[in-house]
Amino acid sequence: ILQDLFRIQLLVFLIDVHYETHWNFDEFQLLPFWEEISRLIVTLGAKPSDVEIFLKDIRDYEKVEQNMRQGKEISLLPIRDFYFLKSCDVRLQRHLAQFVQDGSICHSTVEQINFDILGEILDDVDDIAEDDVEDMHNGNRFLELLRKDKDRAIKEYENFLLSFVGTDAPPRLQEMLTRSSTKLAQIESKAEPT
Repeated sequence: ILQDLFRIQLLVFLIDVHYETHWNFDEFQLLPFWEEISRLIVTLGAKPSDVEIFLKDIRDYEKVEQNMRQGKEISLLPIRDFYFLKSCDVRLQRHLAQFVQDGSICHSTVEQINFDILGEILDDVDDIAEDDVEDMHNGNRFLELLRKDKDRAIKEYENFLLSFVGTDAPPRLQEMLTRSSTKLAQIESKAEPT
């Protein structure tokens, strides 16, 4: 079971790397990866009809990646919706682990979803320099917005982070909020984005 979970995670990672490093490609190149992921989910005990339930969010994020290649700006997507989709790989692994453990299909708590979203935001904010290269297509919403309007980017992300304040967030969520806010303040204090 652990090998199947690891294999799924590896295949999802390879799909992600493919999107990050290829702007133009034939989507049929990825079909064997999706077929193997589907096969492995069934091997874990899921009904074939449940496979698409497990893969819904990740396939929805794939559409975001494809739309980006058609010139659609990811910064136009609401911040929460975008990062919910972008955190699909983490959620898929959690859902599969839950399924193996208790047979439940695709349930995440609000706290887990918030943690996933904040983790993706922190990754985007931390990875500005890494993602700001010509051949990297990482779907960094923050960087896209930062390139267009630094003040708007900082304000939007600060306001989103502030929306978590007072929610009695657990310590690990509070830590993510603090790290993200600190990083935003550092970027705001710089004359130009890195």
